[in-house]
Amino acid sequence: MPSYHLDANRINARQNDDLVNRLESWNERGLISLYMSRTAYDEARCGSNQRAIKADDYVWIDVEEGIRRSPQLFGSIEKILFPLGAKDENELNDVRIVFAAQQTRATLITKDGNTLRNAHLLAPFGITVISTLAAVEEISASLQGAGRGG
Repeated sequence: MPSYHLDANRINARQNDDLVNRLESWNERGLISLYMSRTAYDEARCGSNQRAIKADDYVWIDVEEGIRRSPQLFGSIEKILFPLGAKDENELNDVRIVFAAQQTRATLITKDGNTLRNAHLLAPFGITVISTLAAVEEISASLQGAGRGG
C-alpha cells in the first residue's frame, strides 16, 4: 500500500479542500497510508483548536533518532532547500519534514513552494515531493489501473 506524508500545510481542519478530502477518504478505506511526521503534526496542531483536533486524526512518525544517525543526509536536504542554511526553526522544520519522508520511504504531499520547486534535486536522495493535485492524480490512476476506481 502506498505511503504518503502530509505536510502541516495540508491539514484540512474545515474539510474545505476537496483534494485532501479524497486523500483522507482513500486512507480511511485502506487504499493508501496517510501519515505525518512528528514535526508536521506539531506544526499542524498550532493555530486553532479545530486544527489540533484534525491533526490528532493522524498517526505521526518521529525521526529525531534518524537525524542524529544521518547528519550528512539532513545537511544535504538543508542545503537543497536553503542553500545558505536554514535561518530559523520554521526552515529547520521544513528540512525535518522532508527528511522524515525520506526515512519512511513515503511521498511528501505539500503546498510549500520552495519544497516543490526543489523536488527534482531531492529525488536523487530517494525523496518524492508532490502537490496535492499530483498526489490525487497519481493515486487515482493507480486505483483505476488496479480496478478499484477512485
